Amino acid sequence: TSLPPELIKILTTKSSKKESSKFTYKLNALINWINNDTEKQNLVGLKYQPPNRLEIKKNSLAASFQVQIDSLMLNFRRNGFTFLNKTDDWSI
Repeated sequence: TSLPPELIKILTTKSSKKESSKFTYKLNALINWINNDTEKQNLVGLKYQPPNRLEIKKNSLAASFQVQIDSLMLNFRRNGFTFLNKTDDWSI
């Protein structure tokens, strides 16, 4: 499995005032595409566990967004995410 071209386009769009270019919009698009598919979770490095828990693999997720890890983590922090702990490769 690989990311579909339309999702890659969303993820790699430079941020602007348009809602569709915002980090949270991109993150939501990824969560919807993954939809509890373990293979996709491992490919992208993102697991969503309702109601409000994300687990990430920083390297994989940064590669999906085509950004540096520091930029990815800054986007999470700027949008109010808190990192609780780290288990194996997954950060929670």
